Amino acid sequence: MTVWTFSARTLFVGLILGVVLGCGKPLSPSAEETEEFLAPGQLHEVASARGLKFRFRSDVSNRKLMYETLGGGVVLFDADGDRDLDVFVPGGGSAAASTAQSAYQGFFRNDGRATFENVTVEVGLVPLPGDAFTLAAAVSDVDADGDLDLYVTSLGPNRLYLNDGSGHFVRVDQAGGAAGDAWSAAAVFFDADADGDDDLYVANYVEYDPDDELPCTLGGLRIYCTPDLFASADNQYYRNDGDGGFTEFSGRSGVQASAGKSLAVVAVDVDRDLDLDLYVANDTNANTLWINDGAGYFQDEALIRGVALGRDGREEASMGIAVADLDRDGDLDAVVPNFSGEVYSLYRHEPGGFFTEIATSAGLAATTASLLGFGVIAEDFDLDGWVDLAFANGHINDLADDLLVATTFRQPNLLLRNVGGRFRPWPEREGDFSMPNVARGIASGDLDGDGDVDLVVSRLDQPLGLFLNAGQPVGAWIAAAPRLSSGAPAFGAEVRLRLSDGTERYGQLVSGGSYGSQSEPILRFGLGEETQPSALIIRWLSGAEQQIDHPEIRQVHYLAPP
Repeated sequence: MTVWTFSARTLFVGLILGVVLGCGKPLSPSAEETEEFLAPGQLHEVASARGLKFRFRSDVSNRKLMYETLGGGVVLFDADGDRDLDVFVPGGGSAAASTAQSAYQGFFRNDGRATFENVTVEVGLVPLPGDAFTLAAAVSDVDADGDLDLYVTSLGPNRLYLNDGSGHFVRVDQAGGAAGDAWSAAAVFFDADADGDDDLYVANYVEYDPDDELPCTLGGLRIYCTPDLFASADNQYYRNDGDGGFTEFSGRSGVQASAGKSLAVVAVDVDRDLDLDLYVANDTNANTLWINDGAGYFQDEALIRGVALGRDGREEASMGIAVADLDRDGDLDAVVPNFSGEVYSLYRHEPGGFFTEIATSAGLAATTASLLGFGVIAEDFDLDGWVDLAFANGHINDLADDLLVATTFRQPNLLLRNVGGRFRPWPEREGDFSMPNVARGIASGDLDGDGDVDLVVSRLDQPLGLFLNAGQPVGAWIAAAPRLSSGAPAFGAEVRLRLSDGTERYGQLVSGGSYGSQSEPILRFGLGEETQPSALIIRWLSGAEQQIDHPEIRQVHYLAPP
């Protein structure tokens, strides 16, 4: 029997940390560098008290199979059309043939005030015997009937459930042609070819059979193997046939042209040419940025645009993605959490569609060097007008406390406040969110209907975390919910909020992101000291624009194409 043996150095790079160096300038000049922290409230963990009782089952065994440690995501969406956020949680299960196969997942209905009821059985989402280990999910109106359907990814064939309009789901045989048979870590729906229906991109990890995995050791102890021992699995792109089914178009589209080991993906119009591109986070391989030609054919431009590699020009172990206008300059920047010792990456969007990595100068490097991040959220948690960051953290090596230097298995999640374009730890607001855990997926949305952003976190073999945002915010808010004529989210729609002084805030409705998760599909703007914005301006992927003058604040504006 072959045994793979690792030193601590080969397990991950740069664990012995000294002074964190880097280049680049802050996102923007900051007039708020010395501003006192405002702490109007904390993130309070209330999952059990609110009925959101769920635990991801990682199938931990003494064999230390690699899939046991990567965990799953969280999806927040309105399943029954009542305009509050329900929660779907991929829950793992068991994958090895030596055990009884049993997928696990949960669905919780929201009463509108963040009190939940487990209705997994009632809505038809109980897995069947033999279903594969459940990892992530994505939502879209696949059949264009006005409700949101659910695609669930697995370590094996994926599953598609169509919504009947009442929040009850009907399983589609072979996922309508998009079942696949890989380790599928994430998926996004997006209209790649501008034909009016949502296509599907599936991010696959490595070629893997749990019953053939070789043992790995460190210091004479059995540990989880690392992805460099496995070949990359090809990612898959499916075109929507228009009738609820899919046809694979991967090779012809170009998306199988590079190595992957993909763990996260976001569909976003990076170059703002009115079609959706794909940014993919890859583990130990260069990240990929698939630029769409408008007809659903793609070319990887990550390297030339500056988002393929980390700050020192090396491939990193990237786990998640968030995109948002972090410096308020009217375009989208990107944040990618990485392995411990690598620091999390922050790519500032420059003129011309290129990016510069600025984690050190923006304050991100010093706070993340010892952490291993998976999911990430970019939202304005205190509604002061600057987009903050939340990271779900936790190591993959359950023996990290004993075998590794300057890191731990259980790690605090991290909430960073954006202070004029630089990020600072925010212990006054973190509350229960910073308690050590092994976190993976994270999703955001207004779960209790009070106007601010709450969080749901999936944790490895620990209870699901529901973190409600408590206290008085700094300012008011306004939100835009661009929707297609069917009522489904209009991914790729851009929104500009014009303030009373003529300055603007920018957002784009993106699909996917974080790690195996989907957040509430709206664009929420914190207003800070602003009391009455002058206009809300929407640009659709068709190129059409609409404007709402003097939009009401503290309201979600549901918008339909002209």
